[in-house]
Amino acid sequence: MMNTLLITVLAFATAGGFPTDEQLTYTIKWPSGLPLGEATLHTVRTKTEEGGRIETRFHLDAAVPGFQVLDDYHAIADINYCSIELEKKYQHGKRSTDEITTFDASKQVATRKTRPDGGKSDIAIQTCAKDALTYVQYLRRELEQGRLPPHQVVLFGAEYRVSVQFVGTQSIVVSDQRMEADRLNVTIKGPSASVNVEVYFAKDNVRTPVMIRVPMQLATFSMELTR
Repeated sequence: MMNTLLITVLAFATAGGFPTDEQLTYTIKWPSGLPLGEATLHTVRTKTEEGGRIETRFHLDAAVPGFQVLDDYHAIADINYCSIELEKKYQHGKRSTDEITTFDASKQVATRKTRPDGGKSDIAIQTCAKDALTYVQYLRRELEQGRLPPHQVVLFGAEYRVSVQFVGTQSIVVSDQRMEADRLNVTIKGPSASVNVEVYFAKDNVRTPVMIRVPMQLATFSMELTR
């Protein structure tokens, strides 16, 4: 189930109205509406001598009969949404992984290491590469400024080509409350598969993601913000 510009400290603290510490909790649902797990998206923005740092952690715990899904991802990026590090751990049934990717903008290379065996590989990157979690924050910033990001490569272990299309504003129900949200269709193309995801963003100052619909082999699952 289912990556330059200096700013002042004051601008960093108030840019776009994004909170310095934000935690969003989601319920994962079957198409019928029955819950099958929970996910959290926790973002911390801190000040540094270089300007600032954005840390994002995503944790998911869900299960279908006979199949457990545990995901824990942690990303660090600079204030310009350029990735510094991505930790990726998951257990999907009997499959599991534990790896870390470090981004060297000066050398334009990302190094991916698996743990504990220490196998590694290098991936050529642009100067400001983005991992998947950092891309979510970057997408929110672009929407807040009235823009859509261009097609680009996003790293999440492998390279994924991501494109975003604005569909329109729709009235949806989230946690039994009706609200207006902007729908985006996100196309993600990887080495061996392609998926189209619907993402709904609140029309608030920080463009909160309130609902995600992901088509899987079993069904189309949703992740809805809990209020």
